[in-house]
Amino acid sequence: MPQVMGNEAYLSQLFLNLIANALKFSEERPVIKIYGELKQDKALIYVSDNGIGIREEELHKIFDSFQRLNLRSEYEGSGIGLAICKRIIDIHKGSIEVKSKIGEGTVFVITLPSV
Repeated sequence: MPQVMGNEAYLSQLFLNLIANALKFSEERPVIKIYGELKQDKALIYVSDNGIGIREEELHKIFDSFQRLNLRSEYEGSGIGLAICKRIIDIHKGSIEVKSKIGEGTVFVITLPSV
């Protein structure tokens, strides 16, 4: 795993939110993988799951505050977890992208300056 410099509490919250979502949005036994690589002066960290996935036309919405893609009766939550993740990444001068397919899962790609 590549090393990054940052606020430990914020980065812990980032991973907590991503893992919590992976668990919440799984219909079968959850499989969560976290791995990373160095590319030049950037740390790329991948958080992947085998959850329900996100429709392509909704991917642009997921980092907005209070944006829910599912009914409250289906899944709990306030819709701010991923907005918090985006804010944490912004504070650390990085980026976060998402790739997903319905029924196959989601991969979050986090890019941060490496140490």
